[in-house]
Amino acid sequence: MFDVLMQEMKNKNFSPRTIELYVQYNQDFYNFIKKNPRDVAGADIRHYIFHLLGKQYSSSTIEIIQNALKMYLQCIHKRTNGVREEGVGGKVVNVREGPTKKEVHKMLEATKSSKHKIMMDLMYSLKISVGELVRVKVSDVDFNQKVLRLNARAVMLSESMVEQIKQYLRARPYQSKYLFASHEGHMTQTNVEKMVNTACYGARVNSQTWAWDEKRSDVGMEI
Repeated sequence: MFDVLMQEMKNKNFSPRTIELYVQYNQDFYNFIKKNPRDVAGADIRHYIFHLLGKQYSSSTIEIIQNALKMYLQCIHKRTNGVREEGVGGKVVNVREGPTKKEVHKMLEATKSSKHKIMMDLMYSLKISVGELVRVKVSDVDFNQKVLRLNARAVMLSESMVEQIKQYLRARPYQSKYLFASHEGHMTQTNVEKMVNTACYGARVNSQTWAWDEKRSDVGMEI
């Protein structure tokens, strides 16, 4: 079942131990969800990650498991450059969901506000929609477990991101229950749209409706 994954990892010179772990992690996942790999959706992965969180798995282990699941799905669906079109049996279509890593890097470099840098990093690195992002509360961030809990899922935060958020909270001029607050509550979708447009302009990146589109692909590694 996992021959394609093993071959891909051998081609990329992964160690035998890493290959063994990736196969085991995928085997555990499919034993849990009891689905054909081509029928797996983002919701299945999120459900499984919540299951692991409940079993007190460490954030580093969960991150490795996510990478293992992602690699296998990319192998069998060739999702690296496309997204699965819902309801069409796993058909791959070349749809650009957002800026490239290079473009995001340029946008972050063109942004001076630490608050805006964190927001864009969360949107593009973790595929968090604007609707979710502007409503995140400080209490939703688990600094010890390095987890950001959203309405129906949770996403793992890197050590660097956790430190950035801590520094931002210490320096922000006023207190609020919202992580990204405005004087009247949380930031609005319009605020974020202007923020992204400004970053795109400064980075000379073509502005599209990447950030404020509420629809997210259900095949990403969101949890």
